Amino acid sequence: MSVGEHRKQGARTVACAILTVSDTRTPDTDTSGALASDLLVQGGHRVVARTILPDEPARVRAQVEEWLAASEIEAIVGALPEVSLAAVIARADPKWGERPVLLVELREGAVIDDAALLAALTGKVAPWWIPDTLLRLEKMPLASTGKIDKMQLRSEYGSG
Repeated sequence: MSVGEHRKQGARTVACAILTVSDTRTPDTDTSGALASDLLVQGGHRVVARTILPDEPARVRAQVEEWLAASEIEAIVGALPEVSLAAVIARADPKWGERPVLLVELREGAVIDDAALLAALTGKVAPWWIPDTLLRLEKMPLASTGKIDKMQLRSEYGSG
């Protein structure tokens, strides 16, 4: 496939995460993270996560793994016939720093218990990726693009 064909067939909007590695920056002083975010949004893309971490390889690796795990968890749970929409966000955890929270909107009339929702992940993701918290939403918030509004979910459910 040529570059031109790829551009015609490729996604117009990409979900992006911005990770700034710094021992000194704060959200107020992270000008490069702000610039990256602004340029992505101006380019028609979505910034679904943005964080600053100290220069500690283990924490950086854990953050990237968490972001990757979230999309896997959403795909697995979202494929269940009872589930209409699924999202994973991070919530502060005193022991681990952050832990995933699974939020689901069931299809109309569907019935499935929490154990079955989480059991769908067993053997498909690492055990430490399985969320400790599962929240059922009557209606998943959607952004103007029609995609799940993770910023709103983080605002409403991310602090525990």
